[in-house]
Amino acid sequence: MNNGTKEVHLLDEEAFEKKFRSLLSSAQEFAIATALLTVDGLKIIQPEIEKGLRRGARGGARLKWGKIIIGLDMRGTDPKALATLLRLAGKSKGALAVRVFHQESRGIFHSKMAVFQENKTWSGILGSSNLSQGGFSRNVETNVLLDNSGDCKALLKRFHRYWLNSECRDLSKETLALATELYRPVEP
Repeated sequence: MNNGTKEVHLLDEEAFEKKFRSLLSSAQEFAIATALLTVDGLKIIQPEIEKGLRRGARGGARLKWGKIIIGLDMRGTDPKALATLLRLAGKSKGALAVRVFHQESRGIFHSKMAVFQENKTWSGILGSSNLSQGGFSRNVETNVLLDNSGDCKALLKRFHRYWLNSECRDLSKETLALATELYRPVEP
């Protein structure tokens, strides 16, 4: 029984990956922000992104838009993963947009959030997991599932504030070169 209070749904690592992939797979709209992205992390979600981009051809509701912000400040974002996203975005006919966030003057971009919309129902995930193999399965992470429309819309508003920030730039050959210059592979 809810009694007007909001319920908190904690997701352990296994539940996080399963829920993230499920929501992304069926989303007509999504917004994802992560402090870093690895090749292994992208391999986990790439099939769902591609499925969304193809879905309309099979009679399903095609992805209307997907936006992804990836941080460069931690220097762990793999340029190979960004190059793959750049290719996907280029083939998406405008349905997928990717930006990179790099603060040269202060702090680091450390946000990790995702908001998904399917058939006018909003869901969100807010937590500590990056889009990496560790974030999905190996690390000890804490993530919360949001299924309250108001909370999800507030999270989406925050996402768009980041999206419009002057330090958030379109993923392009130029920003890919910057990511390559900043990249420092993390030792296993």
